[in-house]
Amino acid sequence: MKEGESGIVSLSDEELMLRVKGDSPCAFEELVRRYQKRVINIAYRFTSEESASEDVAQEVFCRLWEHRRSYVPSARFSTFLYRVTANFCISEYRSQRRRQEVHIERKEEEADFEFPSEESSPQSGVERGELEEKVKSAVAALPESQRMAVILSRYEGLSYVEIAEVMGTTVEAVKSLLVRARVSLKERLSRFLKEK
Repeated sequence: MKEGESGIVSLSDEELMLRVKGDSPCAFEELVRRYQKRVINIAYRFTSEESASEDVAQEVFCRLWEHRRSYVPSARFSTFLYRVTANFCISEYRSQRRRQEVHIERKEEEADFEFPSEESSPQSGVERGELEEKVKSAVAALPESQRMAVILSRYEGLSYVEIAEVMGTTVEAVKSLLVRARVSLKERLSRFLKEK
């Protein structure tokens, strides 16, 4: 660490970002350390691809550094970073939606042949793993905005207000996205559960 940067770990996210705005690489490294796993998790849940999620995280932090001077601490830093992440995921992967849907459909068809026999209990690890895969596939098949709303709500624990800030929309729009997503997920997953 540079001289004068030794207390950087105790600074708030917003204070760190203000230092990043003033060209502090140490403050930037600390923000990356604090948020890299979260950004990768959001990207992974959005893309369903481990290598793509790491690429997204790298690009998000590059953009954060490139646009550091435009940062205004009007909201929590985490909200700001989630917004950058959400916008990047949606814009970069919108063009790949058709390819992903084909991949998901093929994966679901293949998974049908791997279902355990009738003797296996609903508590078995195999079934739990299959259900996790079905949930992952069902979330990945949602339209981009619904998918991001579900990820931010279910996996990141953000409130409707925070999700609205991240996605640049209204609370009512977030509620609508989540309702539609839940209906779609329920429909997809109920088919799987009926098959069991």
